[in-house]
Amino acid sequence: MSELSIKEAAELTGKSTDTIYRWKRKGVNVGDRAEILEYSRVQDIRARGKAREASLRRVEVPDADHALHAYRSFFQSVIDPDEFVELPAPFSWESAHRALALLREIQAAFARRLEELKAIGHQHSIDLAENELREITESYRMLDALLEGFPD
Repeated sequence: MSELSIKEAAELTGKSTDTIYRWKRKGVNVGDRAEILEYSRVQDIRARGKAREASLRRVEVPDADHALHAYRSFFQSVIDPDEFVELPAPFSWESAHRALALLREIQAAFARRLEELKAIGHQHSIDLAENELREITESYRMLDALLEGFPD
């Protein structure tokens, strides 16, 4: 499978080519279909203001009745989104930063272990360690993304 061009990635995600170039500068592999779609989905989830409105317009509306309000639920028992209140984070920022630091420390330890296993050369252990390191790295990324969603 060939890599996507910037234009193809923009068409696939519904974003502008300027946005795709910006993501590429951030290190996103914009030529990889799965990675660009996942990154676009995460950015849509984290969007606010006009970017949020644009991301909602990209979602297909099943029928005209649901098009009346961008946030209207398929379940009528759900309260109106205008009634939601933005609350402060349910944790202290100090504990959040400690959690991120601990995950970075664990990630570094797993990386050192992986290097030691590579020196030994046991491929099965190396594969397991690489998978563990990916999981720790993903945990850090997910926690960091979650924390960005809360106002300071």
